[in-house]
Amino acid sequence: MKLSGKYFYIDLHYDKLMQILTTKIISVFHRLVDIIRLLPIRIIRVLLHLYQPLLSIPKIFRNSIKQNIYGILFWILELNLLLMDCFGIAEFYEIILEIFKFNSRPLHDWEIELAQDIFGDTINYKRVRIDEYAFLGPRQKRFAYVSFYHINSWGAMQNSILIHELVHVWQYEQLGSVYIPRAVAAQFTFQNYDYGGIDQLRKAFQAGKNFLSFNYEQQGDIVADYFRIKNGYRPQWGYAGRNDLSIYEYFINHIREIE
Repeated sequence: MKLSGKYFYIDLHYDKLMQILTTKIISVFHRLVDIIRLLPIRIIRVLLHLYQPLLSIPKIFRNSIKQNIYGILFWILELNLLLMDCFGIAEFYEIILEIFKFNSRPLHDWEIELAQDIFGDTINYKRVRIDEYAFLGPRQKRFAYVSFYHINSWGAMQNSILIHELVHVWQYEQLGSVYIPRAVAAQFTFQNYDYGGIDQLRKAFQAGKNFLSFNYEQQGDIVADYFRIKNGYRPQWGYAGRNDLSIYEYFINHIREIE
């Protein structure tokens, strides 16, 4: 599919069409396999989530009633998402996207190489899909978002934005669908995406904190800024140069260690 002004028109040769259809059929098969393959780890996530309240008992007495109610509701929401993962809801959703999002495509080889430099092999790159013609949301507001393995945008993304969105894919692979409410909640915090730049990273390093000490949107921008600095661009937050890369790499290395 190509973009021409405000309209789309078909410009597909038979071989190209068959290649797209083959890719989508294989993708559907892989996602069906994933429902079975990932079931054991997903059951473990549910059990750990059920155990979590026991560890939080001391906090209950320190928190306000409002905080406790919010915490309970959020816990219930995440439990439901983890149970939905066990039933393969995410995979069925992605199968629907594969069928109806004809524009979606796998990552290009150069995009995989770009990502591997940061994430190593912690992401299943073959599962990732990009839809650069996502009509609802990205077209109106000019933003990108991730739904499980699908990265949705309107037009080609800057490489740094792709890296940020791949962090959400990484979060999904590590924790399941609970990454969604956690990333949304991060957008309503005072810090939002702002992790404080190199100054706050140094303080976090000195305090012995790691990558997971930051909220889910800050994590994305830490990695995106690392990518920007490494490639000669200014970071989104604060002022940092190549001499500061070692601090960023301390946190980036946690991504490769958590598997």
